[in-house]
Amino acid sequence: MKKLLSLILLIAMIQTVVACSYGMAGKTLDNVNDQEETEQSGQKNKIEMETANENDQDQEESKAKKLPPVNEKDAVRLIREHLGLEEHTTLHVEVDHEEGNKYVVHVYEIVTHDDISHTATYGWYYVSKDSGKIEDMME
Repeated sequence: MKKLLSLILLIAMIQTVVACSYGMAGKTLDNVNDQEETEQSGQKNKIEMETANENDQDQEESKAKKLPPVNEKDAVRLIREHLGLEEHTTLHVEVDHEEGNKYVVHVYEIVTHDDISHTATYGWYYVSKDSGKIEDMME
């Protein structure tokens, strides 16, 4: 995206310089506009080709990195690893439900005091089924 913005800015600067130089040489405004359109068309084609090449590379990288889908057990394991929780912890890590292509994982503890218990939530997380990417829902 930065490359594209830089390229557009460069094109605008070149067009300004070209227009000024044609104006000083006594060229008509129509000739300047025709040349600008030709240059813009060439630059637009170049940008489209570069963008298409980048998209092709992204798709090839995605295919090469294709991982098996994440299941509920994997989602729980990924959250435990992400939070640095050990297996014997009192925190519960459970898939609560699914939203689209993500698991919603609840991390909580059951607190008991004088025969009364409640849950204390430590966090809610999304885990992508495709990549295993974790997002904190509370941020």
